Amino acid sequence: MEVNKVYLSLGSNLGDSIQILQKAYDLLKKVSKKHVCSSLYNSPPWGFESENEFLNCCLYIETRLGLNDFHLTCKEIELALGKSMQLKQSYEDRLVDIDILFWNQQIVESDLLNIPHPRLHLRNFVLLPLLDLNPELIHPKMNLSIEELYLCSPDSGDIFLNELKLS
Repeated sequence: MEVNKVYLSLGSNLGDSIQILQKAYDLLKKVSKKHVCSSLYNSPPWGFESENEFLNCCLYIETRLGLNDFHLTCKEIELALGKSMQLKQSYEDRLVDIDILFWNQQIVESDLLNIPHPRLHLRNFVLLPLLDLNPELIHPKMNLSIEELYLCSPDSGDIFLNELKLS
């Protein structure tokens, strides 16, 4: 069976964010052959106003799950950790968010999923952790590396390295 190479973004700005992200990582490890976590970063909310700062990281995972099963697993983990699945028209504070950024360098466009994530190149809270994992990774639609995307990113938010680590 094929091993799928996946990059994910995890974020939280409500509750005990470090504990929530650690639990999400622990649950994702159960469906992976290999897993690597970036450093953690603190960032301001993106796309909305809030007093709550985000804690973000990216993961590289190798899994034997297919895309639909893996996506469902991510949604189940979000629910298990308390994320509300009400459809919102805008960004908001959240206990946990798991986004699939890349899947085997494939382009997926459907009602449920868009991969690569359509806004990852606009968000330094995604690009900086991705730089930790693989700066040479090429965005399959833009044909630019993560490092090149970061260098031309329009995001001016202050992103800070956090000394805490997920294990």
